[in-house]
Amino acid sequence: MCGIMKKYLFVLITTVLFCCTPYDSNKVNHKLIQGKWMQVDLISYDDRLAPVDEDIAPQNASLYFWGDSCVEHIKDIARERYFKFNINSFIIGLEEEGHPTSYLKIAKLTEDSLVLHIDARILRYARND
Repeated sequence: MCGIMKKYLFVLITTVLFCCTPYDSNKVNHKLIQGKWMQVDLISYDDRLAPVDEDIAPQNASLYFWGDSCVEHIKDIARERYFKFNINSFIIGLEEEGHPTSYLKIAKLTEDSLVLHIDARILRYARND
């Protein structure tokens, strides 16, 4: 009997440790990211990367999250891109027309601040609802 209890306890602990995210972070982050975000800063710390559109001021780039959809809006060139997104372990996965396009690491997400990492770039956003 004691051996069976140890096995059940082992399975329970293993399940909790490997199947749960901290404080159910995926759901919390998905809820917190909903809304409009205006880019306030772009930092690139690796010159070997492909050039970024230098002529687009950060204030002209916005992200809109609602449900499982995301729109990237660039005001200066009137460009909009539509994505589906999901959040898993602090990574935002973007899909365009059913194909994965980008993975963005969430470095910070609060009620009014969003900081994302992609490659060697840091993108900072402020809530703009």
